[in-house]
Amino acid sequence: MRNHLIISGLILALEAWLGIGLFGGGVGIICAIVFVILAIAEKQRRSQHFRTAAIYALLLMTTLTLISLSARQARRRAIPVISAVNLYRSEHGQYPPSLEQLVPTYLPSIPNAGFTRTSRHFRYNNGRPQLYFAGMFHGVFAYDFPTESWSTNE
Repeated sequence: MRNHLIISGLILALEAWLGIGLFGGGVGIICAIVFVILAIAEKQRRSQHFRTAAIYALLLMTTLTLISLSARQARRRAIPVISAVNLYRSEHGQYPPSLEQLVPTYLPSIPNAGFTRTSRHFRYNNGRPQLYFAGMFHGVFAYDFPTESWSTNE
């Protein structure tokens, strides 16, 4: 049991740093299912297997919550960037060529997006124009300036 707690803790720490969801989500769901099946098959160790399944189910839920919090934080941190892009456009008649054009006149600096390595930076595409950041499972959260709406490919 202790080893499963240590493994889950290490995987969760990796997810908190990296933030793609594949490790915590994948290991969590697979191990939870395996240990539930073992609990059903092995009556003498049923409670131990169910406790182990619960550890991995908790890993899965915690990973998804962590990544969701990072995405929500990035969307909140995008508000001043979106405002700065819109202000630039109203003053220049076009969208800025890059986010760096906003510093220091419209923003003191470009804020970090989320807190995981994957979602840490905002990206900008002035051809669309969109502000976006990476989310879990290699998804992307994008703010579309013409429609003033968020979308995701997840």
